[in-house]
Amino acid sequence: MAAPTLNTYEYQFMDSGVLLNRSGTPPFVDVTSIKGLDLPTIDDYEADFDGRHGGYIYARYVKSRTIVIDGILYASAATADVAIEALIANFVPRENDAPFYYRGAGIAQRYIMCKPIGFNFNIDNLRNYGACQIQIQLKAGDPLKYADNADVVVTSGTTGTVTNDGNAETFGVFDLSGAASKVSIVKVSTGETVTVTYTTDADDAITVDFKNRACYINGVRNSTYLTSLGWWSFNPASSTDFKILSVGVDTMVNGNCEANFGAGYAVGANWTGLQQFTGDKHSGSKSLKMTRKNKTAGGGTVTVPTGITGQAAGTYTASVWLKGTMPHANIEVYNGAAQVASLVLVPVSSTTWQKFQLTYTLAATGGAITFVISDTGEAASKLAKNKVLLMDDFSIRSVNSGVTCTAHTKDGWL
Repeated sequence: MAAPTLNTYEYQFMDSGVLLNRSGTPPFVDVTSIKGLDLPTIDDYEADFDGRHGGYIYARYVKSRTIVIDGILYASAATADVAIEALIANFVPRENDAPFYYRGAGIAQRYIMCKPIGFNFNIDNLRNYGACQIQIQLKAGDPLKYADNADVVVTSGTTGTVTNDGNAETFGVFDLSGAASKVSIVKVSTGETVTVTYTTDADDAITVDFKNRACYINGVRNSTYLTSLGWWSFNPASSTDFKILSVGVDTMVNGNCEANFGAGYAVGANWTGLQQFTGDKHSGSKSLKMTRKNKTAGGGTVTVPTGITGQAAGTYTASVWLKGTMPHANIEVYNGAAQVASLVLVPVSSTTWQKFQLTYTLAATGGAITFVISDTGEAASKLAKNKVLLMDDFSIRSVNSGVTCTAHTKDGWL
């Protein structure tokens, strides 16, 4: 259904409900009084100070809103009950909130999400004179008045702007589509971030509801995929910039080291390599183990093929988890023979697995992508026989992959 378009001082509950206060021929309802569109009761709390005058007042939010509409139903005596039945049907109890639309003088149409809690009338006068008093009661758990904004559509890596022209903060609903393994919705001014960690394909639909702090995967609520919970709002009377950041599906072959690496795997002269090592791992059951043969500088290196060739131009993130008694390691990523990213002599923990991440950009279609891990440049005093370096969970992912976000937002008033 679509929202109705009202004239000034017209009212309607539900998209297809009975229009109230319209002009024209009977039957119609002439609204004589409406209460509850003013500021709802403020939820205040007072605590006295000990040992001095005064106290602390907390009055940040308002309570729910009750709307009472009084009016006169005008109808032909011959069909009066038809009009009554239509009103009863409009205001029967229901499970879900529905919009109560109204339009005031000089302001745009707004709505409040409500439940009907009463409809009263006396048919004696209606049968005699074609007119009777009616009263409608609505209750709004969410007391805000809303006006929907146009949807804002952005792609990953780009920024969108939402303006809330109201006087109260509002929250967005974000629909995400496209292949990715992690998507973050970021408020640019503060860095507050909500992240969904879920591997999707082009057919998946993800909805993140900031007001209810919920995530829906293909229509099923499953908030376990929310891994960062910096919920944020659209501030009143201001514009807010937000950005969508995403990484694609891991395309590394055998990144979990559960099998032997294929062509391109090579170990330098001063390291001994052991694939499918079961003595320790970051995840799964196996890792890649390098052991130093001697104290001779150089030759401590391993080339790990990713199984990726012909990577499209774009930005990518490469990562690996390390642990061991070797004090430092270099991490390099190569596109064919060209180094595209590196970390130099990063400290390695002997007790805890650590993740190291690099970012690289290809200006054109790439060649074979490889990792090179080494101890080149390590101080001679720290090179020792039988020092160990463990590696696991190599990963290559596209940055800002093809995710589209549609932001559904509102202006909000108290």
